[in-house]
Amino acid sequence: MHPLRLFLPLWRVPPLGSWLSFQNHINSLSKFMKKTNKNSNIKIVKLELFPYDIMVATECTVEQIKDRIIKFGIKLDAKREGYLRKSGLAHTIQMPNRAVLIYFVNKPSPGLVAHEVFHAVWMILATMGVEPSVESEEVYAYMIEYITNQII
Repeated sequence: MHPLRLFLPLWRVPPLGSWLSFQNHINSLSKFMKKTNKNSNIKIVKLELFPYDIMVATECTVEQIKDRIIKFGIKLDAKREGYLRKSGLAHTIQMPNRAVLIYFVNKPSPGLVAHEVFHAVWMILATMGVEPSVESEEVYAYMIEYITNQII
């Protein structure tokens, strides 16, 4: 059993059919990512326990990101595109399809990665109704550690 599973109330866990459908989607997405861009600065981080993808884009243009996510059937609306075009070192945006996009304008420092991952984890867990508290502290910590390690 995954260690995070111990900290989640059972009523928050989606039914098995949802997980299987989601896992099939992730597997096909991962295969597609490997085939299309081996040298890409855009990658997918799979979350094992949660029905979310995290797309991480590093040193890409907004146009490259838009072209890439269109291949996954996601259209970047004006509001989200505006976030990407804002000045700053990085942006984290919740997408409409249970995905989060983390965009690093330049190669990020480990601290910046952790900073943006915190935003992503907050978005994901808030959507699932898991608010920060003493009881959920470990879920936040494990997710931040896992995602940060996948990015770095």
